[in-house]
Parts: sequence; structure tokens; C-alpha cells
Amino acid sequence: MTATRRDTVLSVVVCSLGTAGLEEAVESIVASAERAAAGVQVVVVWQGEAAPPALPEQATVVEVAPAGLSHARNRGLAAATARVVAFVDDDELVDPGWVGALLAGFGPGTVAAFGPVEPLDDRGLPYCHLQPGDLRTFSGRFVPPWTVGTGGNMVFDRAALVELGGFDVRLGVGAEGRSAEESDVIVRLLRSGAEIAWLPELGVYHPSKDEQEHLASRFPYGFGMGRVVRKHRDVASGARYLVAGIESYAEGVRTRDRRRRREALATLRGFLAGALKPVR
Repeated sequence: MTATRRDTVLSVVVCSLGTAGLEEAVESIVASAERAAAGVQVVVVWQGEAAPPALPEQATVVEVAPAGLSHARNRGLAAATARVVAFVDDDELVDPGWVGALLAGFGPGTVAAFGPVEPLDDRGLPYCHLQPGDLRTFSGRFVPPWTVGTGGNMVFDRAALVELGGFDVRLGVGAEGRSAEESDVIVRLLRSGAEIAWLPELGVYHPSKDEQEHLASRFPYGFGMGRVVRKHRDVASGARYLVAGIESYAEGVRTRDRRRRREALATLRGFLAGALKPVR
């Protein structure tokens, strides 16, 4: 199905630096849309050095300079034409029922929704631990943003995200903040009084990481969360994050789990570095 501006019900933004899995990611979105008989626009924000690969006709390619993930996502948001805009990573595959679940769960009054990210393979450690559960909503300024969802599987009312100002270009991969641009959006939405839905059927699959890759991701992840806490002066969330990190380290000591201890320490160091360093 070729989606036109008139019949497009969903825009899906996929940002890429040239990952080999991009074509499969786009094809999984198109296949899910065809299964749901839905008109879907795929916006590929291309930041690769080479020319983008051949993609299905549903894909619109926007070429931008590699100025960070948040910048790329904002460019994708600007190119989206549907009322509802989703974001997935270029190395993920969406579930065959992903588009159908999204359209069923994202009603007229929904502002934002997140879904689970499950391992694409069993070769290493999960990308994150967002597993399916019951349908639920988050509301209120005291909800820790990391409990709501991750940037690899998120959906917004496009107009609401535009009004919010999109993603903070100081955060995210490739920017000074290194990560947590989605956590910043979550905080701003919750503080505006919006409710955020968790859609358990909105599943995507992300490649697993080996131990070294997983460890390398912990400092940037913690740094970004520290940045978000400092930006919003969110002392309560900062305290919760520190306690969770300390508890994780203590559990690693108790169980003699060296990998857990190392990851907890890297996350805590990153968080403290992000929280204590002035935001430029």
C-alpha cells in the first residue's frame, strides 16, 4: 500500500548513521502496516557517509549532517505528515502486529505511548529490560522517567510533540548529553499534565549486546540521566536513581557477580558526572 498525505495514519521515523540493518527495519515496518491494512509513511533520517540504500516506496529519505540523534529525530518529526508519529531504531525489527497494536491503543486523546523492547537473538545480553506487561498509564511529575519506556519504541501525537519543542538537541547520542533524550521528553510531558500509555502489544526486537558492549553503554546512559535530573532540578528522581544504582552494586557484591558490579559502578559514575557538570 502506498501511503499518501491524505490516507497516511502513521508516520514512523527511523534515524540511521548507516547501520546495515536499516533495510530490514524498514521492511518490518512496511510488512506490519500491510498486515494492519494501514497507510504508513516511513521517514528515514539518513546521516550516513555513503548514499542511502534502496528502500520501499513508503519510505521518505531525509539526508542531514550527523549532528546528533535528537537533531535527527527533530528533522524526522518535521517531515512526518500523520497525526501520530512513532520512533524506532534502525537496528530493530517491529513485531508483525506492531502497527495494528499501535493504532488500536493510540486513541484520539492519547499524547504518548511506549512499548516493550525484547531481544532479537539469544547471543548476548538484552539491550534493556522493558518486557510486556499489563496495559497501564503513567501520570504525575514524580514518576521516574526510566520506568516509563525507552527511545527505541515510542509514539506521540505529532502536534503535542511539536508544541513541546521536540527533542532537546543537547541530549542523546552524538550530543554533549550522550543519551536520555526520551527521558527528558517524558519528564516534560508528565510535568505538563499529560498521561503516557504503556502498550504491551507494541513490541519491537533489538539485537543483544556482548558483555563489553553492554558495559560500554552504562556510563553514557548514566551521564544522560544525570543531565536530565540536573536540567529539571529533579532531586527526587536523582535520589531514586542513586539508590537503585547502589542497590544494584550491593547485589553484585552479595552474589559475587563481577559483571553487575562493573555495570553498576559505570552507571553511577556516569550519573554523577552528568548531574554535577554544568549544562552548556
